[in-house]
Amino acid sequence: MLLVYNGNENNKKITETPLYWVIHNTKYDATRLLEHPVLHDVVMQKWKVFGHRMFIKYVGLYMLFVMTMTHSSTMHISDATAYPIQLQVWVYLGASLGIMVILAWASPGYEHRLNWVLLGIVLSVTSFVIFNHYMERLMAAINWSTFVRTNNILLGVLAVVFLVFEVIEYCSVIANEKRKISKFHLVIFHHWMRPLLITVDFLMIPINYHLNEEYYQSEFNTFQVPTYLAVLVYVVAQLTDAFSDSMNLFMSVTLTFMLWVLGLQLLEVHPTVGYVIPMMRDVVKDVLRFFAFVGPFLCAYTFAYYILFQSLGDKVPPAYSSIPRTFTTTYLVVLGEMDLDPFSELPTTFKYFLGHLLLLSQGTVVFVMLTNMLIAMMAKTVGDGLKKAKTAQMTTFASCVLRCEKLRGFNPLGAYPTEKKEGKPEADQLPFEVYERTTAEQLQALESNLQDFKNQTTKQLQALESNTTERLRALEDNTAERLEALKNDMARLQVNFRLPQLEPAASATTV
Repeated sequence: MLLVYNGNENNKKITETPLYWVIHNTKYDATRLLEHPVLHDVVMQKWKVFGHRMFIKYVGLYMLFVMTMTHSSTMHISDATAYPIQLQVWVYLGASLGIMVILAWASPGYEHRLNWVLLGIVLSVTSFVIFNHYMERLMAAINWSTFVRTNNILLGVLAVVFLVFEVIEYCSVIANEKRKISKFHLVIFHHWMRPLLITVDFLMIPINYHLNEEYYQSEFNTFQVPTYLAVLVYVVAQLTDAFSDSMNLFMSVTLTFMLWVLGLQLLEVHPTVGYVIPMMRDVVKDVLRFFAFVGPFLCAYTFAYYILFQSLGDKVPPAYSSIPRTFTTTYLVVLGEMDLDPFSELPTTFKYFLGHLLLLSQGTVVFVMLTNMLIAMMAKTVGDGLKKAKTAQMTTFASCVLRCEKLRGFNPLGAYPTEKKEGKPEADQLPFEVYERTTAEQLQALESNLQDFKNQTTKQLQALESNTTERLRALEDNTAERLEALKNDMARLQVNFRLPQLEPAASATTV
């Protein structure tokens, strides 16, 4: 167990642990090894030792991150109006999330989690009662501009925190290499090379090549660093009032949407919802493939409609007055939204016929054929996903545990015994029992298992032979009884109907 937990003896790198190899191996589909009892126990022990606490802290900080971003999208520092609802949500929810993070930080261990949950509930209810009692006074005394500015500053701090998390995870492979370099070069590496590597790697996404393939195996990691950097830019613009109203609206809507969507990764540890996330990820890939195929059709019909209606001169319908509006109208046909009035008002017979021909062909090709193809693709993906649901859920959970270990840093558990001792070596402060056996002991145990298997198989064969013999004897007795009963029935028939007695055949024929 300790060998599977730490990897080889004297291992100091997370990349040489079995869990890292199973999750990030692309040459072989090794995720099914997670169903092995030993590796499954290792994942659960890592979850109990550090994963549970780190995940709770991460969830609390991320929910606080999403809350501050949502509040920032609904408030502006230049407005003189008050934000009573935002303040109430900030106080009540922010206090509860802060209590959750603090308790997760101070929790003594996995075994006492229920007691700390009850303590968190008591503290949250107490804070709710206290803040509810003084809420009117707080709203009357608060400076709303300061409130908005403080929310934006906290949003920027949380964005930096999560950027640090991503940098640590991205460079976990390099960070575990114990190289003898000076502190000056180490500072240069941490503060300049890491961001440069991440930036270059992100720019190489379109060509599907990465410097760190393991990091980008998770689709969520593709969007996290750009989103957090955009949040930092948004915070600076909010504090300096650098964005226009349109740009501010676009950034706030986009970033709020992205943060809520990225929060789906927090559901990976759930025992029943966890397997849905990989399945939905495959469904999204099917949708992207569908749009890659249907895109040329939409562009073809867009330009065809635009050219057709531009020939009307000043009588162009508003829905086809420009290429973007024409594309929007054309795309809505895929969803079943058809407006026949512009086609019915075409002046000449030729244009009327051409317009309806385009509309009918689009409805047939795009709406009937391609949409049904998308439904078939998604049905197959969901069906295959349900078959692999157990392995997918275990993989997502193990990936979450490995991510926590990357952020925490690799810390080998216990120590390997340096002397050969009889019995079990001592392993202080281990969450499970460790027993390292020598090669001779392993061979002896294997021979013992083989002998036990041979004895068990022999007993089973003997029992099967005895059972077969008894069943054959019972069948013979049953057959004899049925033949005797049949003879008696034939004798009664001969007596009742006076049938001639059957004589044995003559040995020779007389001519």
